[in-house]
Amino acid sequence: MTKLRPTLRDPEVLARAKSELTDLLRSCECMGGAGDDDFRKALDIIATDYDRDGYRLARRLEETLYCIPCFADAEALEGAHFILEKHRAIAEREWVKNENLVIPYKIGDEITFGWGEKRLTGIVKVLHPERAELSVEVKGETGMPIARLENIKGQINV
Repeated sequence: MTKLRPTLRDPEVLARAKSELTDLLRSCECMGGAGDDDFRKALDIIATDYDRDGYRLARRLEETLYCIPCFADAEALEGAHFILEKHRAIAEREWVKNENLVIPYKIGDEITFGWGEKRLTGIVKVLHPERAELSVEVKGETGMPIARLENIKGQINV
């Protein structure tokens, strides 16, 4: 693997999402009199300091742009995460295709993979080839953790 999996903060993802994020910002009452420079600053805040919380984003816009977001603005800004996630997923599918990633496992195989700070071992239950991920049943864990191909022991780590 030569390129890392796309994230919400990747320049490619942000570039894809820019027009939708700008439209979202334009829909906010507090951005009504904003100029191009203010929109660039707002997009920069989203790119560098956004953590899925529309209310926190509204607060950051207030602190940086000296605008006064209303409740509806904060609610609308919750949508920034969904816009970024949509474009991250598109970039991820393209990444899998461009890197020619193929899951070398089948349902029922036992794998060991990184899960946060832990290494887990479990049985593959679902393959997600479009994302290069597997759903794994791990004894003692609730739900089924998602194993990313690059985090599976024996695979090339990036």
